[in-house]
Amino acid sequence: MEDVSVIVSTTTLSLWENKVPEVVFTEMRKHFQNVNSKQRHLIDTYVSRDDPRLVSCFQLFYGKSLENCQYATIRSFHSRYVNHYKILQQPCYLSCVYPEEVYLDKKAWIKSQENEEFSQKLVENDEVF
Repeated sequence: MEDVSVIVSTTTLSLWENKVPEVVFTEMRKHFQNVNSKQRHLIDTYVSRDDPRLVSCFQLFYGKSLENCQYATIRSFHSRYVNHYKILQQPCYLSCVYPEEVYLDKKAWIKSQENEEFSQKLVENDEVF
């Protein structure tokens, strides 16, 4: 299994609230037909932050680890958590927030593994009546 990479904002704005250049949106439209820079607030609903096409689009303009990007970076984690992560922006003080961070819900992952093991045992111990 390999790592999953996600794009997160390093500012107090969510990723799409930052001043993402139009050329990035133009490149994204090659892969995602619904991308519209005028409706940035909707992008997260149809483009997953871990989508390799999104990650490679940002890398094309900002470098492999987004070293040339002033508003975003890449965070990586083990692929086993791909269905159990969230991008959160914690409140700091009143209307201020911290930059985005990746939250891995390991308890949910463990529970899913237990359910999978339980399901496997049911199949293994299946009886015919």
